[in-house]
Amino acid sequence: MALLLAHTRCPVEADTARLLVSEVVTNTHQHTNSPIVSVLTTISSTGLRVAVYDTSAVPLPAADDPEPLAEHGRGVLLLRSLATRWGWNLNGSGHGPFGKTVWFELAPRDEASKSPPSTWS
Repeated sequence: MALLLAHTRCPVEADTARLLVSEVVTNTHQHTNSPIVSVLTTISSTGLRVAVYDTSAVPLPAADDPEPLAEHGRGVLLLRSLATRWGWNLNGSGHGPFGKTVWFELAPRDEASKSPPSTWS
């Protein structure tokens, strides 16, 4: 991710992008039985958008406050606190869901600093 951002001169925080990509892809492998995981990265003048697709229709868990020493349970909290925007949706048609997409966006560093402070605490 850092090489891609540097090569394209995308002015988003590379460490944040790497952390969030790692978190979403790792969670897909740990919490679904999806044999296929695809990552689509879009870089534009408005920043970075990453979408992770899997073939599991299992929705994301609710964002609970994990115990302070818990080893798991912070993925959604990381997305909420670090991404400019994020979300997820089930993929499918009238025959029911056949997978989901978890996505996040990061604004360029200059734009991110202008964003209003998060209301999440």
